[in-house]
Amino acid sequence: MNKEYDIPSIIIRSLSGAAGPEEEHALQEWLARSENHRLEYEQVRHLWAESAMVDYAVDARTESEWETLAGRLHTGKTRARRLPLWRYAAAAVAVLGLVGFAALYFGGGLNSGPAIAQQYEALPGQTRQVSLADGTAVNLNAGSTLSVVKGFGKGERRLLLEGEAYFKVSHNPQQPFYVTANGATVRVTGTAFNLKAYPKSEAVNLAVSEGSVAFSSQRTGDSQAVQAGQAAVVALASGQLSAVPYDSLALGWQNGLLVFDNTPFPEVLRALERQFAIEIQDNTRLQSERYSSIFDNRPLDDILGVMGATLGFVPEKRDGKVVLQ
Repeated sequence: MNKEYDIPSIIIRSLSGAAGPEEEHALQEWLARSENHRLEYEQVRHLWAESAMVDYAVDARTESEWETLAGRLHTGKTRARRLPLWRYAAAAVAVLGLVGFAALYFGGGLNSGPAIAQQYEALPGQTRQVSLADGTAVNLNAGSTLSVVKGFGKGERRLLLEGEAYFKVSHNPQQPFYVTANGATVRVTGTAFNLKAYPKSEAVNLAVSEGSVAFSSQRTGDSQAVQAGQAAVVALASGQLSAVPYDSLALGWQNGLLVFDNTPFPEVLRALERQFAIEIQDNTRLQSERYSSIFDNRPLDDILGVMGATLGFVPEKRDGKVVLQ
């Protein structure tokens, strides 16, 4: 970006639907420049969506009242650096006059910070089974992180997901169960579903195998019921929520299945990196290509051999990584 932009103001305008095409383009360029930029944006976007539920008459400067608010807000992983969200509160005031949005931060609550009670991670090359305190069973796919928001089980159950997981939720109508991932939220009381929301993917993908859920887009506010045997996606670029055909293979990763269905080539390579815990350097000209195939518990060499024969590249191993030529 050669031109200087007021990114905090652009983010606020984008979240409110007031940003123009040039501002949206500038925002996308800024997001692409740094992982910290993406984390910062995700924090503000989540706060924006959740702020509609906050009673701003509450004095956020007191510890007990902030704890109540903290269970409903999230500012990223506990290991992430503390980001200067006060700039966005100031931008909200300057651009849209939303004094209430800023009250949480200018009121002194930022240092207390919304808390993550516990965090589970499945490293690249691994999957992980997790049992939550309410009896919910979660299977995490490789390269995924599940965060339990403080206050879980006290009136509601809230989780944050980065990556992919299969949930078998313990039924409890008195404690709604929420999973938020990449601008989409799933709300249930007891059911089973698969949610896929890796960073840099095109969409958040939901497939429901038991019961029903409410699936919503934080960006547009749209929501729809998704029943067992149905699926839906939220497009990250637009926030648009739409129904898609259900494919039981979406759950096959739990048995070692790799499924690519018209998947962007860079996303295919990221999936292989997660699955096999290896770095792949792409020197091809295939970045705009899409790929479809199914691999059932095949080693990486076999997969890259099949892909290379189809797409016209040669994989080579160099210094502990794979280079595609």
